[in-house]
Amino acid sequence: MKILLALFIFVNLISLSLQIPIKKDHNLHTFKSIFQNLGAHSSTGCTICKGLVEILHGVGSTGLGEGELIDIATKICLKAKIEDNNVCNSVTREFADELWYVLMDAALQPEKVCGWIFGDSCLHYVDYFPSWNITIPPRTRPATNSWKTQKSNVNPKKILHFSDTHIDFDYLQGSNAVCNEPLCCRPVNGKAGPNDTAAPKWGFPGNCDANPLLVNNLFNHIALAHEDAEYIYWTGDVPAHNVWNQSREDQIFTIKQATKLLVQYFPHKKVFPALGNHEGAPVNSFPPPYITGQQSLSWLLDTLAEDWTTWLPKDTEETIRRGGFYTVLVEEGFRVISLNMNYGNEGNWWLWINSKDPAGQLQWLADTLYKAEQNNEKVHILGHIPPSGTLLWFRFNYYRIVDRFHDTIAAQFFGHTHHDEFSLFYHSDDTEVPNNIAYIGPSVTTYNNMNPGYRTYDVDGSTTNATWNVINHDTFYAEIQKTDDTHPPEWLHEYNAKEAYGMKDLSPGQWHSLIQRMYNDPELFQIMFKAYRKQYKYDTCDTLKCRRSFLCGMMDGPFKSCDLSAEEYAIFERIRAQASTNC
Repeated sequence: MKILLALFIFVNLISLSLQIPIKKDHNLHTFKSIFQNLGAHSSTGCTICKGLVEILHGVGSTGLGEGELIDIATKICLKAKIEDNNVCNSVTREFADELWYVLMDAALQPEKVCGWIFGDSCLHYVDYFPSWNITIPPRTRPATNSWKTQKSNVNPKKILHFSDTHIDFDYLQGSNAVCNEPLCCRPVNGKAGPNDTAAPKWGFPGNCDANPLLVNNLFNHIALAHEDAEYIYWTGDVPAHNVWNQSREDQIFTIKQATKLLVQYFPHKKVFPALGNHEGAPVNSFPPPYITGQQSLSWLLDTLAEDWTTWLPKDTEETIRRGGFYTVLVEEGFRVISLNMNYGNEGNWWLWINSKDPAGQLQWLADTLYKAEQNNEKVHILGHIPPSGTLLWFRFNYYRIVDRFHDTIAAQFFGHTHHDEFSLFYHSDDTEVPNNIAYIGPSVTTYNNMNPGYRTYDVDGSTTNATWNVINHDTFYAEIQKTDDTHPPEWLHEYNAKEAYGMKDLSPGQWHSLIQRMYNDPELFQIMFKAYRKQYKYDTCDTLKCRRSFLCGMMDGPFKSCDLSAEEYAIFERIRAQASTNC
């Protein structure tokens, strides 16, 4: 019985790793109910959980091989109805090698596993992972504020940003668009019957990803409509959401096909990619460099080094192969830094073994920014997962870096949430004064319940001593439900930031003022909230409590806190959870 319960932990950890909305709450409810049926409350349930993880540590001595354990875990998944047959039969094999390796590590404490499942009743979040700090070079000259000298009449350079493409090469028109699996609109879901919802030609705003037809249509539109875009920021998540049965070969195929599409449609553009969490196989699996052999990440990083150098200089290969990050001096006075945010990813189990600055990436970031500061360069930082979605100590050190180099970092660009968002950073010594901004770009995929979209930025980069500040941006989308066999997507201009929000510029101070105005202006807030899902009508946020909670999420970092009631904080947590389960 104990071994079966330990295996239930094993299969629940696997199912939680899917990071999809389907039945996730049911997973945790089922798991906790096991302990309740044994007469255990949360505190004793935590104790039982830790004991069962100890059993998993030593289960090898039972004589069971990994294959037998996978079979038992699959049966548990089916019996508990955690997912449907197809997913249960695939997911345990997809994640078994990695999870088994991590769980068998002698240094892995049961408190970490059970704390992740049970929360603060088992182990306080702060104690999940040990604290660590990087060394940040001290300032050698006073900080500056480029927005005070920002010229308003510059001839801007245009930068294109798209994220979370999630191309599904198995998307099939006419298949079931509503199914019992985390991803639908595929041959395995069967042909839609007369009472079913059939997958449309161009895409479906439910649990379906972007099909190649939609992506080709988008790229063709961008190539014609934004020929003046000089650079392209591509912030990760290329593969589809069929995370229960993806192989390394599948991921490599998708990455290479996407690279070919970009070269085909934008042969003369410089593309700066960032690594998403879905590029791993399994999803979120990004072992640090000290993990070698079969579990090593070299299969992916070597592929990226080969494909990304289509656009990047050869000297970026070393850090790409080491950890999936790089820097490029794009032109005199302007540098791009692309980070692998998966080394702070809460879903990356490898960090349970050792989470201290994997691959030395954040120390490298601080050192690179210091050199940029000394050379009077301005920097754009790219990544996939926004810092607010990373582990505590990774996040804290990242905030320290931004606080120190806020006048060198002109802007940051992320994706991952699939929503149109932004995130403000604040001074450590004055938490009412913002000092930097991260733009979180909309997704190309319609997964889940949203329209596809992309963005262009106008940047001060054409003059001597340019600031490389984002001085305006425009967002575009297509109403996917208005497409059909004879009506392809119409890519519409959704809004212009300065015009829509009544801003004189896009400085951190102006974004902070916008948040304050939206607290007291429901109509202004609704403009932003509709843009959040790219004009797809799915949910509402029309109460003061929801509005305050939503806006709280845009004020980031340990140097800024929101004064929320318990009810407002619960709404804030729900919004955060919704974002994390959609990507």
